[in-house]
Amino acid sequence: EQDQVDAIIGPAQANCVLAVGKYLTASNKPEFTLINVPFLANKNPGKNVFSLCGTRQGWTRQLGIYAYDVAGYKTATIISQDMVAGEDLAKGFTDEFEAKGGKVIQRQRVPMGTMDYTPYVTAIQKADVVCFWLLPQETQRFLPLYLNSGLGMPVILLHGSFPEAMLQQIGDKTVGITSVNRW
Repeated sequence: EQDQVDAIIGPAQANCVLAVGKYLTASNKPEFTLINVPFLANKNPGKNVFSLCGTRQGWTRQLGIYAYDVAGYKTATIISQDMVAGEDLAKGFTDEFEAKGGKVIQRQRVPMGTMDYTPYVTAIQKADVVCFWLLPQETQRFLPLYLNSGLGMPVILLHGSFPEAMLQQIGDKTVGITSVNRW
């Protein structure tokens, strides 16, 4: 307001886009984000949020199509962080997967800061594929537990990649995990 700018570039974090969304909509100033926009931000009445990276739902829609059409999965179980990012990533996958004819038979939402993933792994229902998205530090607690559980269902990481430390920890068991990421 003080500088009377014509446009806003940012914020740098997706959760901040939601926090300032109503203000920016009311200002009618175009906002150009450099990060993935939460889907909720795209529903503002001013339609003045522009993302160079798209939405998280947009990223995972392609995974839903891949899972059904290419991999041939008909059922899926989803585990994700109980936050906007987890909801967006799961919804994009689910919308396309179910539109193709697939069925999400289970949806587990995990609170941030979960230290023990045993209850979530033991609750996983049998499906053609397990899809998940968790914050990196939580992926490091969940994934080895799942891969060593003997459940044996293939894995789709709804978004992201594995840090080198995790690849060293898990090793060859990461081979065959499908994911999508932006570059």
